[in-house]
Amino acid sequence: EAIARLLRLAGPRPRVPADREARLRSTAHAHWSTSVRRGRRLRWAVWTSVSLAAASVLIFIATLRGWRVLDILPVPGSVVATVLRVEGFLNVPASQAPAAGAELKSRAVLTTGAGDRVALQMRGGAVVRVDSGTRLRLISPSSIDLDSGALYVDSGPSGKAAPPMEIRTRLGIVRDVGTQFQVRVGQGGIQVSVRQGIARLEREGATHDATAGIELSLKDDGALTSRTIPSTGGEWDWILGLSPSFPLEGSPLAEYLAWVERETGLRIEFQDPSVEDEAPRVILHGSVEGLRPEETLAAVLPTCGMAHDVEGDILMIRRGSQEKAP
Repeated sequence: EAIARLLRLAGPRPRVPADREARLRSTAHAHWSTSVRRGRRLRWAVWTSVSLAAASVLIFIATLRGWRVLDILPVPGSVVATVLRVEGFLNVPASQAPAAGAELKSRAVLTTGAGDRVALQMRGGAVVRVDSGTRLRLISPSSIDLDSGALYVDSGPSGKAAPPMEIRTRLGIVRDVGTQFQVRVGQGGIQVSVRQGIARLEREGATHDATAGIELSLKDDGALTSRTIPSTGGEWDWILGLSPSFPLEGSPLAEYLAWVERETGLRIEFQDPSVEDEAPRVILHGSVEGLRPEETLAAVLPTCGMAHDVEGDILMIRRGSQEKAP
């Protein structure tokens, strides 16, 4: 009450001049704007520092695991593979089944059921064949995460090798060193089987190379073993139904035989040197579309006056009139 009486006795104060009020408002607004900008810069700096720190940690982890930064941050929607051939998928709706010519993008998940198989042409150049009962994720044109099942990688003939492929599994990374190899992931571990060239298994900083005819087995407990395996039959049979068809019309016999050798794993020998000399000059006609590589031999060789015998991993080519060697 005392303060109120004093204010009433003092009466109203004179109004602040307009020019002074304008200067005060301008000064206060400038100070407020500076504070806001300083706060924004501080928030941006904090956000940038946190983002860079997170990116550094991610890159560090990726380096330890052998990943590439471009694999971690793939271009959204980028195509990494094209479907070449399909087997099975009879119990899958047509809208959900892969079809030859379909393009698959990064991060696409591919699952095959019993009797279902797929061949993929990777944009990196390698051909990947996917076995039944497999689940995988496409990461980039040269990288695949394999959760379960098996796949076969063919990086191309010597001298035409595609960029190295890497197959990531829960137990390690398998890298292509210019080869044909198979990776199978099961409940107890993984197997890496090499048909040609070299495949490299990397785990926890250690490197293990498998050469042609060797299979590495890595158990979940870390135990690693190796054994010798054949290049034909058995574990390789499933890939033959997904082999690309050979363009027979107008091709030399020698090129056809080289295709058979690569697809089947058989090693070609000629019973008569003259037959080997003729092979590059013999031109083939017709088509072997729909036949497995080993089935084409009975259709093609007789038209050239030739025949064949298979013993173990040897494919012996002879003249049709010649008898089988003892």
